[in-house]
Parts: sequence; C-alpha cells; structure tokens
Amino acid sequence: MTIFVYNDVRAKKGAFQMKGIYSVIGKTIVGVLMIFAIILVLSLLDQVLLKEANFGNFISPIGLGLTAGLMVVLFERKNKFDIGWKDRFAVQHVFTGIVMSMIVMTVTMFFMLMTGKVALQEQFFGWNIILFHVFLFLMVATGEEWLLRGYFFGLYQTKIGNKTAIFLNSILFTTIHLFNPESFSRPIEHMLIEMTNIFLISLFLSMTRLFSGSLWMPIAIHFSINFLQSAIFGFANGGKEVESVFHLIYDELTLWNGSGYGLESSFIFTPILVLANGMLFVLYRRKRKKVLEV
Repeated sequence: MTIFVYNDVRAKKGAFQMKGIYSVIGKTIVGVLMIFAIILVLSLLDQVLLKEANFGNFISPIGLGLTAGLMVVLFERKNKFDIGWKDRFAVQHVFTGIVMSMIVMTVTMFFMLMTGKVALQEQFFGWNIILFHVFLFLMVATGEEWLLRGYFFGLYQTKIGNKTAIFLNSILFTTIHLFNPESFSRPIEHMLIEMTNIFLISLFLSMTRLFSGSLWMPIAIHFSINFLQSAIFGFANGGKEVESVFHLIYDELTLWNGSGYGLESSFIFTPILVLANGMLFVLYRRKRKKVLEV
C-alpha cells in the first residue's frame, strides 16, 4: 500500500515538472516571436511617421520592454513571481553594479593597451552626445534586463529552479544577440568569440539577478559596460560605430583586440569574464555561508 502511494506521489510530481517545462518552452517561443513582431511594427512606424526623428536606436529596447510587459499581462497575472523591481537596497545594488563594471573594464583596457595592439586618442565629444548615450544605453539596459532577467528569469526560476534558470537565461540572451544586423558579417572566429563572451556576460548578469534579488544591479552592470566600452573607449556596439570620448586606434587587427568588431569579439575579454564569474560565485557562497552561520 505504501509503495503505491509513494509511486503515485512521484508520478504527480513528475507530471507537475513536465507541465512546468512545457510552459517554459511555450512562453519562451511566444516571447521571442513577440519580440520580432513588436520590433517589426515599431520599425515600420519609424520609417513611415518618424523619418527625421533618429528613433531607430530606441526601437529594440522599447520592443523588449513592451514584450516583457505584455507577457506579464497576458500570462502571469495570476502567477505572482517577482519581476525584480522592488528592492529596498536598490541604490546600494546600483552602486555595486557600476563599481564591478568599472573594475572589469579597467582590467580589460589595461591588458588591451599593454599588448601595444591598440591605443586611445582623445577626441572632441560634446556633453549633448554624452547625455544622449547615457539615455540610450540606459534604455537598452532597462529593456533587455526587464525582459531577460526580469520576466524570463522569473519564469525559469519559478518553474525549473535557480541553476537551470541561470543557464537557460544565458542561452536565450546569447541567441537573441545573434539577430543583431552585423552578427553574421564578421569572420566565424570573431563570431564564436563574441557569442562566448555574450554568454559569459549573461551568466554574470543572471547571477547578480539571483544574488541581489532584483533587477537594479544587472541593469547597472549592463548600462555601465555598454557606456564605458562604447561611449568612452570607442568600441563598436552591436557592430555599430559610436561617437566616443576616445578614438580607438588599432595598430594590428587581431583576435586579441577584436579586429574592430567590438569588445565582445575580443579574446582578451574572455578570461577576464571567466574570472569575474568565478569571483562572483565565490563571494556569493561566502556571503551565504556567513548568513547561515549567524
């Protein structure tokens, strides 16, 4: 009798887990299709109604943010998982995220410049352009993190657990970035390095989402890395050249410096991101152990 009851409980648990997996797959597919549909509509509106408005840079982040909002309204009104906006330590988490990004970028640029393959040349850069890039990259970070680390991470975490959520979220983030217009215009070796680095960045962002319990730290990191690499140091962003404080001069185009395709295409960035992920994981484990001992 006990055996039958035990088997029945196991069967029900397995059925519940499978239902969760099917839900995750279905909502992920719907979400990705919705991204493309919304961005297509916004692009058409931009071409027809806003020809002179220079609105194109904002289409993608607005599309991602709208997708996140619609997915919650359509599918999650009764499922109250936490998107990640509420955080009484938001200011502290934003500051921590900015500091971590500055450390990662400083170490990266140090090794980049030490190789002698690149140099920085200061150029004129108005405050109006700086403010534009602050607004643009803040929009990009907010839109992407709201959808990826907010909605999708919350969905995966609720249905299939933390570790799988981090991994699946990073796979999805990397896959979405494959659809950047310039992704397939570069040599395969740079493309592979770029996808590896984007995956590592996403692991880092997903872990900070889990460890901090909110979106504020991932948004701060995402914004800071984009702003520093492109608006300050002059790396291409998403394959596009960006006006910057410094002009990046390449003495030689190599896998080491990304050959002008962007920092994510640089092999020097890979071990630094691996180290950053490892240090974040160790710090979190120590913090968690300390809390448990109190």
